[in-house]
Amino acid sequence: MPADLEASVPGFAAPKKEFTLPSMDLYSLEKPISAFGYMSSEVLIQPGRILLAISGTNLDAVIKSQELTVADMDILPALKQVGLNTAIVAFRSGQEDLASKVLLGCEYQMPEAAWPIGGSVDDLKLAQ
Repeated sequence: MPADLEASVPGFAAPKKEFTLPSMDLYSLEKPISAFGYMSSEVLIQPGRILLAISGTNLDAVIKSQELTVADMDILPALKQVGLNTAIVAFRSGQEDLASKVLLGCEYQMPEAAWPIGGSVDDLKLAQ
């Protein structure tokens, strides 16, 4: 996590909760973040992914609104390629604290393309 993000957005100073298998950190922000037409104050970071944890919507509605393709296997996220190494993904987690939320965000398919490496707080669009 870049130091400028930790300093500029207090919720990124430390995860609210850490998960294993799969590895991911849940952050709770003071102000919601807006992405892909959805808002949440909970952000989940996994290796190669940054995701909003969205309450109050269902996965099918998110898949339709983002025009994602559903995978043949249930364990894979629905996705849409938006760049050579970047896709928009949506899925539900089996983790108890996240089971009622839709996870929506970006997947970076090459380690060198992954956020937050080389990213900055300016990449996030804070909701007013």
